[in-house]
Amino acid sequence: MNKLLLLSLLNTTQGIDHSLREAAKGSGIEIGAAINYKVLKTDAAYGELAAEQYSLLTSENACKMNQIAKSFTENDFTGCKYIVDYAQKNNMKMRAHNLIWGAPGTHNPSFVQNEKDATVLEKYMTDYITETVKAIGDYPLAWDVVNEAISNSPK
Repeated sequence: MNKLLLLSLLNTTQGIDHSLREAAKGSGIEIGAAINYKVLKTDAAYGELAAEQYSLLTSENACKMNQIAKSFTENDFTGCKYIVDYAQKNNMKMRAHNLIWGAPGTHNPSFVQNEKDATVLEKYMTDYITETVKAIGDYPLAWDVVNEAISNSPK
């Protein structure tokens, strides 16, 4: 999907002498998109286009718990830090998405989804949030702390 979007954007910007980022400059409007770590790391054109066109990025998945937390005691911040470094290098603002996924599903690691002891989960979540925010630093202008906290399921 990202490559398709990239090709679409490339086709629509041909012949225009300024970027979306430049067009919005000074207006108080930030132009941005969710940036995929794996594509950013492997596709130079994706990174170049994003830096040219956007003044704000959101980490698509790299800062989510299921990408960072490997176990109750091990975290890997590589992807999230890569996005932060990219944003800094390209003078882009960044919104980090997200610390905890509230609704059941694929964005929390299985060891969290399978834990039934609320006390264990509360302590883990507190420790995880604290460690993650400290590890990533203060560059992100905001963190989505809990995403989809309320289920629309009738249960």
